[in-house]
Amino acid sequence: MVILDGLLEQHMSLRPTTLVTDSVSFSDIVFGPFLLLGYRFCARLANLGDTRFYRINTDLLARNWDDLLRVAGSLNSVWSVATI
Repeated sequence: MVILDGLLEQHMSLRPTTLVTDSVSFSDIVFGPFLLLGYRFCARLANLGDTRFYRINTDLLARNWDDLLRVAGSLNSVWSVATI
């Protein structure tokens, strides 16, 4: 999430749309906020043998959609930060 803070707080004319990291920077939680904020997070996973893939629970997303957008809006307007 530190990388997301860096993207949101940068003051350059460059506007990246995709961020590629190695498997050390990968965690399940980062994909959602990146997508909601208009970025694409791509983790290059070193060992796919241990990786677990999940099904997206669309009912859960639909029930919490307003909260997800509220968090994304707060991060985007820098009212809150992705890291503490």
